[in-house]
Amino acid sequence: MKEMYERNGGSFRDPKGYVLHHNKNVYRVINTSYQEEYDYCIKSGLYKKLIDEGLLLSFEESLDLEINSKDVYKIVKQERINFISYPYEWSFDMIKDAAITTLKIQEISMEHRM
Repeated sequence: MKEMYERNGGSFRDPKGYVLHHNKNVYRVINTSYQEEYDYCIKSGLYKKLIDEGLLLSFEESLDLEINSKDVYKIVKQERINFISYPYEWSFDMIKDAAITTLKIQEISMEHRM
């Protein structure tokens, strides 16, 4: 039986992966072109540090979907966000918090040589 999933229409700009929806779950497909960076992010401790600091949503590697493509390296199941808002809806303080969070992520990434 063929698995049915829906590719997220907003996930078209990233050449290293894309987002899928299946059975009310969110998955990210990681292409082989991102294999080295993905593996380093996990092995270096960067992923764990960002999770522990509350700066990144957790995910787990998944075998829920079978995608027959030589370009697919991994599929990860994302933590789902039930409420989505957009930057044009945000106050100045919310935008400021997002900018500071982005800088914190960048600083920690640089400490891990990413």
